[in-house]
Order: sequence, then structure tokens, then C-alpha cells
Amino acid sequence: YDLYHNKIRTLAGYAPVNGMCTEKKSCTISEGLDFSAVFITAHEIGHNFGMKHDSENGCDESCCIMSSSIGTGRTLWSSCSARELNHFITELDKNGIGENCLRTSNIRYKRMPKILSGQMYTLDEQCVLFHGTCWKHEIRHGEHINDVCKMIWCSNGEGVIRSTHPALEYSYCGYRMWCIEGQCKPAIPEIAIPRHGGWSDWMVSGRGSCVTECVPCQINGQLRVRRSIRTCDNPYPNNGGSYCIGDDTRGIRCQENVSLLY
Repeated sequence: YDLYHNKIRTLAGYAPVNGMCTEKKSCTISEGLDFSAVFITAHEIGHNFGMKHDSENGCDESCCIMSSSIGTGRTLWSSCSARELNHFITELDKNGIGENCLRTSNIRYKRMPKILSGQMYTLDEQCVLFHGTCWKHEIRHGEHINDVCKMIWCSNGEGVIRSTHPALEYSYCGYRMWCIEGQCKPAIPEIAIPRHGGWSDWMVSGRGSCVTECVPCQINGQLRVRRSIRTCDNPYPNNGGSYCIGDDTRGIRCQENVSLLY
């Protein structure tokens, strides 16, 4: 199924409303390029279970998972979604659909270990996975670290700041605090151990690098230099651990002769 067949490039998922337990509509399609897919998939499954967009059922359009778009703080289900889910399950056998497929599965599911996703992927890593190699978490002016539970903002180090998605569950949001159900709450003390950052190797310009090529100097008598950088991702600091000490940028001389530009 081509999500972009109607040329609407912002469409990230599709699901038939009330499709669960029907022969041809018990399915969802979700775009999965990064962790925002978690919220997209939950949204589409909600449709399959009879949930409408919150703007269509009397609930706040901007509050919750069933908003028509991903946005700040939309990590929980609205009361309207809960009501629609309860109604769908109650009426499942009365709509001529037949046997309730939610009651007939004989599949034995393994109990999965609890995954602390926000501890597996730091805020910086979540930025990298969403925007690319050169991006890292940044706190916008007027905001605080606990605001990441509503939305992570990322910077490319060149003055560009963009949003991603609400932080993953158990992401660091303050001293001994984690994002849990969209809010910054006390963490598990024995697990929330600060991890200090470590430097990567120095990188110079090239494919996959955040560094630009040599640029001719504009001052007479100056040498041309190439910028070399290192990143604090070996490992990334987490749970309040200290950032790497030292400079992250240095200059490497490109050639012996000096520029003659004026």
C-alpha cells in the first residue's frame, strides 16, 4: 500500500476504523523510520479498535495519541478513546462480525522482559536516530530538562533546532527522574546511575561526517584549514552523568602554502 498515492507526504499511517476481527480490515499500516513510529502505530491500532480522532469525538484535538498528528505531549489516551474502545469491545459480537477474535487466540505469548527504552537510547541518540548523525538534544530557551517528556528538541550545532517526538519511556528528565507516561517522575534509584560521557575519535571531512571540506581563507597570509571534530558519544552521557571535558573542535592545516586572497 502506497501511503503517498494521493501525494500527501505528511501521511504516516493508515487503518480502517472498526476493522479489528474482520477478514480484510483487521490490519494497520505504519511508517517506521524512527521512534516516532511508536506513536504512529499506537494511533493506527486505536483506529482498528474503533477510536476516532479526538477532534471528531468531543475531546481536545491536541491532547492525546488519537490526535490527527504527532505533537507535544501526545503520549496518553483520551477519555473519548477509552470510551470508544470499551464500546467497540462490548459490541464486537453484536455487529454480525461473528466470534470475538480477541477471545479465541490460542497463541502462547512469551512474557517479555521490561525494556527501559529511554535507558537504552539517550536523548542525544534519539535525536541522531530521528534527524541524523550531527544532531543532539538541546534545551530550548525558556524550557527545562523535564520538558523532554512532552517533546525532544534537537540541534545540529549550526543554529538549527527541530522537534522529534516525546521522549521514550524511562528517558532521563532530571536528577533521578525519568519520563513515565508522559510525565517526569522519580526513577528507580538502583538503575538510574549516572553515566559519564566519553570522546569519540577525531573526525575530518568526508562522507558521513559532520565536518565540512577546506574553505579558502579570506584574509591575506592565512593558512587554509580543515575542521576536525569529536563527539561525546563513547558512550553518550546519561542520567545526569558529566559531559566530556575538553574541546570538540580543532583545525588541521590543509596545505603548506598560504592563501593569497584579499
